[in-house]
Amino acid sequence: MPAFAVPAQAVKIAGEIKYYEIRSESGNTFGRGFCPICGGRVFGRTSGFPQFILITAGSLDEPSRFKPNMDFFISSAQPRDHMNPALPKFPKQPKA
Repeated sequence: MPAFAVPAQAVKIAGEIKYYEIRSESGNTFGRGFCPICGGRVFGRTSGFPQFILITAGSLDEPSRFKPNMDFFISSAQPRDHMNPALPKFPKQPKA
């Protein structure tokens, strides 16, 4: 799912977000933030990088402005997933 990281202190969340949390392969907790009204996924957060919030590109008013600069977790990509061959690829999460 296309997303981008921003410093957590730069984000002000207005309204309620419901989080669904899982334990990742690395042992970190990953939370997916959803709108409690429509169920749309809008945010992500991880205990591995608590200083960042991941914003889902599709939740933007103008999602076409999002320009990815890498593909990661490609080891779990499905054959139908399109990836730009010019972007760097990482089988799992890249190191910070």
